[in-house]
Amino acid sequence: MDGGLVLALREGLSVAEVPLDEAAEAFLGLRRAFDFLQALKAIP
Repeated sequence: MDGGLVLALREGLSVAEVPLDEAAEAFLGLRRAFDFLQALKAIP
C-alpha cells in the first residue's frame, strides 16, 4: 500500500505519512456524518 502525506489537526497542525486508503476512508466517513447532520438540520 502506498503512503501519502496528510495534514492532521491534533494539538496543532502536523504532517503525517499514512496509507492513502485509510485516510480516504476516514475522510469519507466524516463526510457522510456531516451530510447526515446537515439533513437532520433541514427537517422542520
